[in-house]
Amino acid sequence: MLTIITNNKHITKKYDKPYLINSDQPMMNTKYRISKYLTSVFCGLPIDIETRNKYFLRIRQLLLDKLVVIENRLKKQKKNRQTTTYIKFSHGRRTWYLGFYIPCLFCSNVCAYVMSRNRKVCQNCRSKVIVTPTPPPQDTFKNYCQSKQIVSKRIGVTYTKKVSMHSGTGNYLVTYSNLGINKQFKTMKEQEKYKKRFKNSLKTHKNKWNYTNNRFESKPVISKH
Repeated sequence: MLTIITNNKHITKKYDKPYLINSDQPMMNTKYRISKYLTSVFCGLPIDIETRNKYFLRIRQLLLDKLVVIENRLKKQKKNRQTTTYIKFSHGRRTWYLGFYIPCLFCSNVCAYVMSRNRKVCQNCRSKVIVTPTPPPQDTFKNYCQSKQIVSKRIGVTYTKKVSMHSGTGNYLVTYSNLGINKQFKTMKEQEKYKKRFKNSLKTHKNKWNYTNNRFESKPVISKH
């Protein structure tokens, strides 16, 4: 027996008596059941017969695909992913939601979605089955000293970046040093272009360099932890 749960007034008014389905097989397969379900719903909605024939096969396939996705989601064991139990069908200015009746495990409400690990819950009971993973441990700071040579081809310079532990406060100290030119300029115009690029980059990296005595000196940056 197929049971249709709906709150649509057109369908409830259309079927004041049970909608009978005949089959020559002892067990109806899923495709046949969905076809009969869709036929009964379409006959109860204010849709002309041409529109029914136009969208019938497409909506039936969407419902079949949705059923497969629901079953796969319930079997999976990954995290708190969820899958809706319905599809949306619009015609003109009207919209209908067609789906599968899956009751909540904790109350009598209908599930708008299902979750992995066979969790069937409504929105009100969702918090009862949510498993919050334990946050990973935070990285602990270690006492180390590391230097890295930075080469910037875009602005044609090289410099050394050094990260070390400040002995007095225990904070990390970042210093930039050994600023140099890393490009052979063919013309003065090209040299001026790269010089302009470097000066523009200093506007967004004021914490790296000081401009004193017509040259650039590194500025230490302290990082707290």
